Amino acid sequence: TDDTRTGLNGVHVEIAGDSMRVVATDGHRLHVEILPGDLWIPSDRLLPRAWCLLVARLPWERVSLACDEASQTVWARGELPGGVRASVGARIQEGNFPDWPQVIPQTTLREARFDAAALSAILADCRRVACKDVPVVRLELQNSGVNTATWRAGTADTGTVEHSAPWDGQGESLLVGMNARYLQDALNALTEGHAGAGVEIGFGDSLSPILVCGPDPRRVSVVMPVRRE
Repeated sequence: TDDTRTGLNGVHVEIAGDSMRVVATDGHRLHVEILPGDLWIPSDRLLPRAWCLLVARLPWERVSLACDEASQTVWARGELPGGVRASVGARIQEGNFPDWPQVIPQTTLREARFDAAALSAILADCRRVACKDVPVVRLELQNSGVNTATWRAGTADTGTVEHSAPWDGQGESLLVGMNARYLQDALNALTEGHAGAGVEIGFGDSLSPILVCGPDPRRVSVVMPVRRE
């Protein structure tokens, strides 16, 4: 619906106990993060994505967040370098956020664990030759005595690259396509503040949502697969 499409432009906030759950999706990927501490906004609100990005990018030395229910606005107020005081406000969005729990797989048929830094390097090389609009990378998981993961990308014009490495995990063989940029974004979000961390990627079949988990159980990402040509 139009209300749901509007919701895709926002960041959904829910209160879960003494923590705040923040969810964002564009219909192709989803990220969930649980933030403990100050519950500065009521539950079930939709924050403007542009406001969230701006607040996150500003080099605050200290900042506080607040919600004015009367005017339906959110504010970030604080101090920037040089003693500059700043306030950034925006109206809370209207619209229906998608039923996001339905997107997160409750079970997976295959789980593969990778070193996040090594996987990031592979994805960067794959994106170098992949289509710029939709940088598709194909992953083949082989389980025939030795678990081997093969990442492939490229076009007839740019050439192809292929990386093969052992993978740690369990499950049957699989061939699946993913957007390399979306997977890289998930790795960045899940491993921020955790240098040298690994990630676990859970798969169903080649058309099922892909579950990506890092070292912090309060963060989880989902990436939708790309149909094989």
